[in-house]
Amino acid sequence: FAQISVDSINRELRRAEGTVRVDLLNQLTYECIGTDNKKALALNEEASDLANKINYQKGIGTAYIYRGVYEYLSGENALGIDYLKKGLEWVEKVNDREMQGYAYLQLGNSYMNLTYFDSSQANYDRAYEILKDSTNPVNLSKLYKNMGTLFGLKSSYENQVKYLNRALAIREELGDPVL
Repeated sequence: FAQISVDSINRELRRAEGTVRVDLLNQLTYECIGTDNKKALALNEEASDLANKINYQKGIGTAYIYRGVYEYLSGENALGIDYLKKGLEWVEKVNDREMQGYAYLQLGNSYMNLTYFDSSQANYDRAYEILKDSTNPVNLSKLYKNMGTLFGLKSSYENQVKYLNRALAIREELGDPVL
């Protein structure tokens, strides 16, 4: 399913310009982050360059956030956190609540990787406040899964099971085999 999505985005990208092109490049970056680091980085740089050139604030913020995810997944936690925070500033300016929630989720992940559990929890709490009313159940499911992991690390097994069960319930309801 993911490959169909990537193929579809690539077809649209061929004729896209301006903000639409930035959004598609950012979406492709997101799709490639876990599978093709070189491609993800090239797409991210193109999205960032174009967004800055046309002063597309939402696109700039999203590109920073995805660059932050790329960096922390590459083991560059401090750099990733810096990019995530920069991106968060931009998406807050344009009130993009979905990307704000996603940025807080990823900041929580970054801090958890550094074993800064209180910082991780604080960012997960911020993400939850945004994502609980969101129309994006995938990100809410990711948040619950990661909160379950955090509570497991903090030896709060009752909470761990609660959040893992919430993540599973969403994923089963979605019926998405990728999840």
